[in-house]
Amino acid sequence: MRLPGNLNVCGNCERSAQPQDPGRIKIILSSKAARACGSKRSEIKGRSQRAQQLENLLESGNLLACCSINVTEVYSGLRPKEEVKTQAFLESLDYLEVNWEIARAAGLFRRDYARKGVTLTVADCTLAAAAIHHDCSFITDTMKDFPMKELNLHPLSKVV
Repeated sequence: MRLPGNLNVCGNCERSAQPQDPGRIKIILSSKAARACGSKRSEIKGRSQRAQQLENLLESGNLLACCSINVTEVYSGLRPKEEVKTQAFLESLDYLEVNWEIARAAGLFRRDYARKGVTLTVADCTLAAAAIHHDCSFITDTMKDFPMKELNLHPLSKVV
C-alpha cells in the first residue's frame, strides 16, 4: 500500500488487532459518526439512524475502530452528562495508534492537496492516513473532506 510521498506502509509495524478474517472488515469511524453513538455497543440500538447503521455493521462481524483524532474530536464537543457512555463506547472500539509514519503521511496529504487549492484539516488528513496505514475502510458523512484516492471511503448512509 502506498502513502503520499512514495512512503510504503511498514510491513512489520505492530498493529492493534489480529489479522482479519477475509469476511471481516475493519472500519475507522469519522469523529462525527463516533459522536453520534456515544454509548456502549449494547446501547446503540434505538438511537439514531446513524447509530443503527453502525450496529448493523457490528452484527455483520465487522470491527469498528478509532484513533487519537477521534477521541480528541469527540471529547472536544462532549456534554458532561454524555461522558460516561461515550467513554465506554470509544473504549469498546479497536484503538489504532497514530505513529510517525501516519503523521508524516497526513502532513503530505495536507500539503499536496493545498497545492491543488483544496483545504483539508490536519485531523481529517490524519484520520485518512491512519485508515490507509492500518488497512481499514473509512466511514463518514462528509465525503468531500476525504478526497484521497488511496482511501477506501464509504458514506455512512450507504454502508448497510
